[in-house]
Amino acid sequence: MPGFFYIQILIKEYSWRKSGFNKSNNPIHDKKNLIWHEVIDMKKLLKGILFLVLMIAIIDLSCKKEQSSDTGYHLGEPFQIKSGKDISLSPFLSDNSLSDSSLTVTFHEVLNDSRCAKAACYLCYGSLASISIQLINSRINLNIPITILGCQDEYNCNDNLYYKVDTLGYRICLLRLDPYPEGIVPINPSNYTAKLSISKH
Repeated sequence: MPGFFYIQILIKEYSWRKSGFNKSNNPIHDKKNLIWHEVIDMKKLLKGILFLVLMIAIIDLSCKKEQSSDTGYHLGEPFQIKSGKDISLSPFLSDNSLSDSSLTVTFHEVLNDSRCAKAACYLCYGSLASISIQLINSRINLNIPITILGCQDEYNCNDNLYYKVDTLGYRICLLRLDPYPEGIVPINPSNYTAKLSISKH
């Protein structure tokens, strides 16, 4: 980093000058010169430190910007969301146009979870779970219940998925809901995580 090496050079130069003045035969004159040069060197050192701090701040902001762009969510690709949380989906993907606004998705709650334990799936039929989500953008504010069948870990969002929701130009699919119930131990509602897919349709 340029600022760091600049500070090192200033420190070396300061040490060299100070050692040089100590060898002079005129202590009074050398003392005045040393004080003057110390003031000049301190100003240079402070400038170098300020430059280094600015460089670190710029690099840090750049890294945060890159990180935020790498971890963004987009319409048309699956994403995970925890119960009680919300995320924003960017429209810039596949068939979504620049005129589309971003879509805020909120996972409000699990309405019910009566999925059979996987070990007992052969004994039951049609077990399912339902959640409530909210979609908000510049044009809509919609609460939607959406359902997933039990006895399977994850589904694909396509025309064969029975419990998909097509509304207001969007296709919404609940692909997965974790944790999957096993036995009779109740699941804390705040522990649920849903995997969803929302795309233009």
